[in-house]
Amino acid sequence: MTRDQLEALEAIRQLKSRYFRYVDTKRWDRFGELFCEDAVLHVPVNRAEPLRGRAAIVERVRRGLSEMITIHHGHAPEIELLGANRARAIWPMYDRLTSVTTELSADPAAPGFGPRYEGAGHYVEQYARGDDARWRFAQIELRRLHLESERHLRDVASSGAAPASAAA
Repeated sequence: MTRDQLEALEAIRQLKSRYFRYVDTKRWDRFGELFCEDAVLHVPVNRAEPLRGRAAIVERVRRGLSEMITIHHGHAPEIELLGANRARAIWPMYDRLTSVTTELSADPAAPGFGPRYEGAGHYVEQYARGDDARWRFAQIELRRLHLESERHLRDVASSGAAPASAAA
């Protein structure tokens, strides 16, 4: 592997680390800098249609997570360089999100997962290196393998059923 390839791999790792830190510390100004202008974010468990464009992604993530205490971890990425300026990766992930409010919605069909949820899965991502030589997210898809929410656990406890995973 060449020095340039090793540097690209490390830059992509740093990009993902910043993604987690900026979300968890609510640095929305810096969070937006991580994305290509025409980036795509798809989280099927939250929204059927992908978000398109840096501004839309930042606004939706900010709106959805500003009132949450979040913990995001990514581990052991499989990064593949597709050329000098393109790459893709799969990141196993874990997250835990806790609302600063403690109320569950009375509407079981309401979007969201209640005041707390945690899950695991994979981020499937594509990256592009811009004219400024910085790597950015071109596309992110979160494929959940497991998701538990306080609402889910409450419903399971009241039904007597065993908890089940949410498949992606």
